[in-house]
Amino acid sequence: MKKGFTLIELLLVIGLLSMILTLSFMTTFSLVFDTALRDQTRNLESGLRKAQSVAITGRGGSSAGVKVKEQGFTIFQGDSYEGRVKHFDRIVYFPVTMSLNGVTEFVFQKESGLPLLAEEALLELSYGGDSKEITVNLQGKIESNL
Repeated sequence: MKKGFTLIELLLVIGLLSMILTLSFMTTFSLVFDTALRDQTRNLESGLRKAQSVAITGRGGSSAGVKVKEQGFTIFQGDSYEGRVKHFDRIVYFPVTMSLNGVTEFVFQKESGLPLLAEEALLELSYGGDSKEITVNLQGKIESNL
């Protein structure tokens, strides 16, 4: 009697292993995309709170805000991104390029920290087929759907 594996047994094992590896790679990439999106949403949410804090404390003697771009965001001092005091800028880069939809500039009033908005603002960040939202309401509450 011969010892060993038949060709059919080897092909069956190779086929099963390839299916398992394919599924694990797909799950891993999905997890990587989701983690990157959640991390950048948290970073941006933190940046918005930092700008609000700068406006409330009056550091720099003016309003403060955040300008969001696909590559990152800038925390600035001033009544608008265009009219900002550039040497106060704090630039934070995203490790990946995000797709943006909605309001991309948020300004918080000096001392009160209330946003200069006509209505609640929504910013949607997208990456890898998934998306997260950050909202800023008229009372200055900053929330995300993490």
